[in-house]
Amino acid sequence: MINEITISNFLSHEHTKLEFSPGVNIIVGPTDSGKSAIIKAIRWVVTNRPMGDGMRSRWGGETCVEIEATTVDEFNYVEDGIVVKRIKGKINGYEVGGLALNAIKGEVPDEVIKYLNLHDINLQTQFDSHFLLSKSAGEVAKVFNEAAHLDQIDIALQNIQKWTRDAQRNLEYNKESLETSQERLKSYESLDSIERLLISLEEKEKERQRLSKERQNIVKICDSIKEVSKELDEVGFLQELEGVVTNTLKVIDKQKVLIKEFDKLTNLLDSIKSLQISQDRIEKKLMESETEFHNELSEGSICPLCEQVIIALQNDRK
Repeated sequence: MINEITISNFLSHEHTKLEFSPGVNIIVGPTDSGKSAIIKAIRWVVTNRPMGDGMRSRWGGETCVEIEATTVDEFNYVEDGIVVKRIKGKINGYEVGGLALNAIKGEVPDEVIKYLNLHDINLQTQFDSHFLLSKSAGEVAKVFNEAAHLDQIDIALQNIQKWTRDAQRNLEYNKESLETSQERLKSYESLDSIERLLISLEEKEKERQRLSKERQNIVKICDSIKEVSKELDEVGFLQELEGVVTNTLKVIDKQKVLIKEFDKLTNLLDSIKSLQISQDRIEKKLMESETEFHNELSEGSICPLCEQVIIALQNDRK
């Protein structure tokens, strides 16, 4: 049952919202006021027809028809407030309970059919022919069969007949396959001898792999022997080189001792030179002091030590 419908940018409806009461609802209005457009909007959601843009209004924007419905499932469980939306604009598809769905190749998603539970016969307009009166006997029978679910029995019988034919074809095919397999089995009567031969080959292959590993180990040992021989040759040369190095080290040790003695002599010479320079400086100072003394204490002067008159001595000084 439809509880509410909201129509946006569809034919003459820019934005229309209708709330329905339980039972019969009557929509009245003047001609060209959009009454038939409401039925067309519901049919657009139920059948996804028309598929073009002819029903979109001149105001532009997104075209949307939103139907809130109450449905009862096969277990008599009532689901109320289910919202089904058909949208065309940037998005072209359906939404059921907030879940986005695609209308693949113009087909209506199963969720829409389940929740709305509407059919073409539920959407008759004033210009449609009278219900079933203008239909052929076959079309009327089809409608009643669908209403009584007799069509499902026909479909089930058709499926059973199809399954029977498929099973018969599979049976015949399996019989032919069985005969072919039996003929092929005759060519495998010697499998026992072949199996024994395979076992023997597997044992020989294991023995071959073992010998191959042993060969690899022997090759490795030979390579190791060659490397050891090469190292021994190098060791002989190293022994000769060791004697030369030992003598060289002894010479270096003697050289170190001589260098130390040379350093000591060098230091001693430096000390002697320093003492010589100091001696020369002291002698020069002594001569200067002696000259100054004689200049201070000339002949006839009184010696400050003995208080005697100084008599000049005739001595030549070099």
